[in-house]
Amino acid sequence: MIDVPPEVGKLFPSPANRSLLRLRSESRLSRYTGREPEEIDVFQSLFTTFVSRKESALLDDLVAGLDLVALGTLADMMPLRDENRILVKQGLRRMSTAPRPGLRSLLERQKLLGKTIVARDIGWMLSPVINASGRMGEPDRAVRLLLSTDPRERDELADYVVGLNLRRREVGDQAWNLVQTQARESLDAHDGRFILVHHEQIHRGVTGILAGRLARQFGAPAAVVSVLPGKAVGSVRTARGVVVTELLARCDDIFADWGGHDQAGGFHLAVDRMELLERRLLEIIPSLEMEERVERVLEVDAELTPDLLTLRLLDVVKLFSPFGQENPPLAFLVRSLRVLDVTFMGRDQSHLRLTLDAGNSKWPAVYWGAAGQVGSAFAKGDLVDAVVNVGTNYYQGNETPQLTVLDLRRPTPA
Repeated sequence: MIDVPPEVGKLFPSPANRSLLRLRSESRLSRYTGREPEEIDVFQSLFTTFVSRKESALLDDLVAGLDLVALGTLADMMPLRDENRILVKQGLRRMSTAPRPGLRSLLERQKLLGKTIVARDIGWMLSPVINASGRMGEPDRAVRLLLSTDPRERDELADYVVGLNLRRREVGDQAWNLVQTQARESLDAHDGRFILVHHEQIHRGVTGILAGRLARQFGAPAAVVSVLPGKAVGSVRTARGVVVTELLARCDDIFADWGGHDQAGGFHLAVDRMELLERRLLEIIPSLEMEERVERVLEVDAELTPDLLTLRLLDVVKLFSPFGQENPPLAFLVRSLRVLDVTFMGRDQSHLRLTLDAGNSKWPAVYWGAAGQVGSAFAKGDLVDAVVNVGTNYYQGNETPQLTVLDLRRPTPA
């Protein structure tokens, strides 16, 4: 037993001579607990901080696992608020400076080794590779990669899971082309309110990916079913506010099993019950409560004059990172930018690479899926108003500033 205040005062002079009652009035614990703290809560928090600082070795194992905490939180698209954001920020820092050996092998193959890892890298470059292992029916490969202590085995497993992801993308692309006609026919049959597609050539590992893509493309909830020998396996993704679990519950007697949450779900059923499922959906879809389709409204965090669009903004943006679910990247409205250059890019030339002149600085920018707007919304040489994210681009070992355009058009006449 010790007298705590003098010991705490040696490490933290500020609270040493203040009562728990006074410290409680200054505490921020209510941000995380949802209630006003008691004195015992303040003492517990203070004592935990004191012990962790004094006996830092106690935290070594916990700190070593933060890279997996960040990976899991981002891959599962959890909200990046409160302690989630703090844990992910620390985990990304550890992944950038001291990744565990298995992740290091994967980072090397994804050309991310040596880069400051951000949340976007996880979502685009790491979690799809790890998830592909499960989607392609070999989840143990990714687990062994993260746990292996044998360098040779890690290299072999890293190559293997990257290869699985390439196969998953090929399978997904083939299935995407396969379902387009059926998806449009189903959308018409359900008056634009639902899509159901099924086929023997759809791999069960990509049903969720396809359902999500269809829901985004057509603005309607979508279900994709892989028809296997003796059973069918499906995934559902929401749109327009439809609650997936409520939808699936109304087909409970048809399914052998189902589960999920408000945004996404999955189910199994016997193949000979597919026709019954189609009839049931035709009955219940008209009664679903759905949000009306509305024009997307961008939320702007700040309006900047062009002279404020400088590299110093990168430091401001970093303070609010990492970005993800419920913590979107900062969006800035900047008026009167000059479009100096327009280049089409991408496999189908649907994306744009721009150079925007802010007067004192010129910024490279990307504008995804906006090729069709060239000549109508704007053209090379125009003065434009733009809503942008400020960030960086990493290519061949070099990190350079870059804007991501969210919207861009000629100014509206006063």
